[in-house]
Amino acid sequence: MISATLLPDLSTVIGEADASRLRNKGYKLRKTKNGFLLDKFSSLYLIEKGRIEVFFDQHKHNFNYLWDKLSEKDKIFYIAYKGLRDLGKKPYFNGNLILLNGKRVNVKFYRDEIKFSELILGYLAIVDSDNEAIYYEIKRRNPRLLKFVEKYHDKDTASDIADNKIIVKSGSKFGCDYRVYKNNEVHSSILVNVTDVDDCKSIIARARVAHSVRKDLIYCYGYKDKHRCVSIKWIR
Repeated sequence: MISATLLPDLSTVIGEADASRLRNKGYKLRKTKNGFLLDKFSSLYLIEKGRIEVFFDQHKHNFNYLWDKLSEKDKIFYIAYKGLRDLGKKPYFNGNLILLNGKRVNVKFYRDEIKFSELILGYLAIVDSDNEAIYYEIKRRNPRLLKFVEKYHDKDTASDIADNKIIVKSGSKFGCDYRVYKNNEVHSSILVNVTDVDDCKSIIARARVAHSVRKDLIYCYGYKDKHRCVSIKWIR
């Protein structure tokens, strides 16, 4: 059992030997004059798992004591962090961000809306009412896709459009705006939504459908004076 000193911001300070063992487990620590600093989410996770015990003013404190001191936002962030650790990933908390593989983890509650212009490439964690997180990978996609979608969108009739071997049809049967066929595909490979904002519950549903039918889910949205497209892929 690792013994640690609790700091007011809920991070902890541990000794050098213990810090070395945690580094081998994928935890990031920072050396200070009093020891090695472990961020608050890593500290909470190890406390909950029974790996460390923490003391403040010579009094030992348990996980529930520290949990009650978290803000509602930090509770959601911790659930996202914990879920990644439980999956065998190695996230780390840097300032007010959770990072995974050097990329930011966007954290949202399932009742939130997402403005895509504010979404950072990397990962998305949506925390549900059971305090469990669902994870997605977010990647930039070619904004030229929107050009073909808009050609369909501007038509008065529901006729198909073929342009450079791309065909665009309605995606309503999949809960999206459009479905896209590339290179004479028999089945579409892309589902597209054109919107600047979507709610998390709808994203969860659309991403699950896209995963089950083996299609890419892409959102096209406005960004300043331009357009951007991102794919959202369910990874758990």
